Amino acid sequence: MGIRMETDILQKYSQDLVDWLVAFAPKQFLVIPILVVGMWLIKRHLGLFARLMERAGVGAELSGFFISVISIALKFVVILLAAGMIGFQVSSLLGVLVGSVFAIGLALQGFSRQFCSWNNHHFFQALPSW
Repeated sequence: MGIRMETDILQKYSQDLVDWLVAFAPKQFLVIPILVVGMWLIKRHLGLFARLMERAGVGAELSGFFISVISIALKFVVILLAAGMIGFQVSSLLGVLVGSVFAIGLALQGFSRQFCSWNNHHFFQALPSW
């Protein structure tokens, strides 16, 4: 009787495993191409964005900064999309993304204020006084 009971438990667990794999495996096989295609699209579009910024005459330092920020943000979004498809709750991670975008915006606000005041000072200094 003990061996019969162990085989019943083993059958139950193996059936549960098969049911879980049938429900979960298609999502796994769908997530991998989405990650690969998403990362490829990001890489391709970042190259296009870099060429557009170069053509517009944006400095190399500023261009590199914007490209790296955009790259990180887009890769984070693709990973969140894949994690959401698997079944993870991504709302808290989305909150982290929003918080970091807000912090970057505040940092750029201070930078732009200082940059504009420096430009105004040098611009008005170069003007002749009539």
